[in-house]
Amino acid sequence: MNSSKFNHFNLEINNQKSECVILERKKHTDKKPPFYIFDLTRCCYVSSLKPTAKENQFSFDVRDKENDSNIFYTLSISESGKIEVSKE
Repeated sequence: MNSSKFNHFNLEINNQKSECVILERKKHTDKKPPFYIFDLTRCCYVSSLKPTAKENQFSFDVRDKENDSNIFYTLSISESGKIEVSKE
């Protein structure tokens, strides 16, 4: 996946809407996936993108502070570069 070709996308986290982008880590390690989500609205890291069995599909999770639990999402990228996010 080449993160530079993807557009920004909107994501609602803990009832707050954010504009996000997929970025690639500068240093690749065995412990962390190469791509992650960055929140442009709040200028902060959101989550690593973990590859799934399907091509151009990833999973990630975000901490729900109100319920003290994690919310799991699936992120899919179409061939045209459109990003769709859905709760698992």
